[in-house]
Amino acid sequence: MVFKYAILTTLLVISSFGGIDFKSLQDYPRSLAKDFYIYRFLTEQNPSPNQAWELLTQAQRLNPTLLKALNKHINEPGFNHAIGCLYLDSSKFWEVDSTCKAIRISPSLFVTFGIKERKELFKNLNSSYPNAYDWMEALLEDEPFQTLLESKHFLHVYTQSGQNFRHEKLNHQIPNQKLQALSSNSLFELFVTKVVYERIHKNIAKSLLTLHPKETAPSSRAAFLLGLNALMHGNLELASAWLEQSAKNSYYQSNKDRALFWKYLVSKDINTLGLVGQSWDYNMYSVAAREKLGLEPFELSSVEATIKNRPHYSIADPFTWRETLEFINGRSPEALEAIAQDFLTQETLPHYTFIKERATRYKEPLFIIPYSEYLEDLSDERKALILAIARQESRFIPASVSTSYALGIMQFMPFLAKDIAKREGIEEFDLSQMFQPKIAYRFADIHLDYLTSWLYHPVLVAYAYNGGIGFTKRLLMRGDLFRGGDYEPFLSMELVPYAESCEYAKKVLANYVAYKQILGQSVSIWDLFEKLNQPDGVDRFRSSN
Repeated sequence: MVFKYAILTTLLVISSFGGIDFKSLQDYPRSLAKDFYIYRFLTEQNPSPNQAWELLTQAQRLNPTLLKALNKHINEPGFNHAIGCLYLDSSKFWEVDSTCKAIRISPSLFVTFGIKERKELFKNLNSSYPNAYDWMEALLEDEPFQTLLESKHFLHVYTQSGQNFRHEKLNHQIPNQKLQALSSNSLFELFVTKVVYERIHKNIAKSLLTLHPKETAPSSRAAFLLGLNALMHGNLELASAWLEQSAKNSYYQSNKDRALFWKYLVSKDINTLGLVGQSWDYNMYSVAAREKLGLEPFELSSVEATIKNRPHYSIADPFTWRETLEFINGRSPEALEAIAQDFLTQETLPHYTFIKERATRYKEPLFIIPYSEYLEDLSDERKALILAIARQESRFIPASVSTSYALGIMQFMPFLAKDIAKREGIEEFDLSQMFQPKIAYRFADIHLDYLTSWLYHPVLVAYAYNGGIGFTKRLLMRGDLFRGGDYEPFLSMELVPYAESCEYAKKVLANYVAYKQILGQSVSIWDLFEKLNQPDGVDRFRSSN
């Protein structure tokens, strides 16, 4: 029986932001999409203080971007003071009152002050807010490590105090008994992440070698990082034990595959690699395992639609997409299967795929090429790269809006979209145009022209697309990543310091291999790994300085 439900309708098809007034904005349902349009209303219109205050109460998520925009229009001393203090330039810290200092202070800022200043600040804040700033007390000494370690604030201060301070003042051996106690703390994973990613805290890194999975059970992610730490110190037996623990405790199949793949790299046990090759999850590790073992590659499923569009449904309206998400939330797999069929049109193929994959609990990944007419003039190489990124960014949903207001299929940040529109001479450009697949693909092609002029490999391009070209430049200029050696390029790929970009690039790489295959240009993922060990982009960055 076909599952019947009410047709989802567009609340408002946005062709131009200039047509939305305050009353219309109030009628929008609370959502990230509404937050985005509140931000636009605040920055592009001239709202009254009362209007801004009303919109503040209707926002779903008050990120820094939205708070700063609200602060320019709300005429309420308490709110203005709090926001001003929250984002106060550190150079003006000593010019503000104690309440403002209490709002602005953090371990990373506190440790930049001299001991005399720290003592004065702690005295003032502790008298006004007893017990709220206990973490400062251990930092009133020039050498605070031991006192801090004996306090309950060690992990909080360590993870929040900045890399230089960690290296200069906290890089000491930690007894095994203390590490075991810390391993049950919710901040332990972040602590291990800092130690392993930054690769300069050698004393603490050596201390971590005293931990063993038989004695403690940190998170799967922490266990994986402890395995890498042991590997980098040449303790292959300990590394293997931690990787096995990580695989055992992984909730997501991709994380389990990651741990087992690394266990294979450590042990060279072909049976362990075989477990990864048998994985149902399509990811970088399982693709690599199947290729290495000579197994049949994943059968890449796609789907085509004969019907052009779905009546009364706007793919370019983020509120319609929000309503769709709410409608499918909590539905059974059987109900989702039926709902998906109603979206099997050329225009709503991404929506069909999104619902279909949820119905199968993501065990049947689909690699679609929606809106292909807008990619016809591009090379297959560029098509594969755009599709690989789009699949990871938004699952091709045209009206996607992220928490940081990245927009559309290609998740363009507003500042970047505006910059490209200006350089391309697009008159009367409106950000809502990023919800149009044609514009999204066009802007992606333009942006990738720039990124690929610097970067030669899809993984490096993915870092830059996600984290920015500046982030990628700093990454390559460090000198300790993607320079060849044992366990490369895999070790470098795991140690990219921005976790989001680290995982993002691995997923884009797997997508890229899939789309190259679909476009008739099969590529070896192991060849791509090998090329990543030849980072000519590093030399290009160096020569530009």
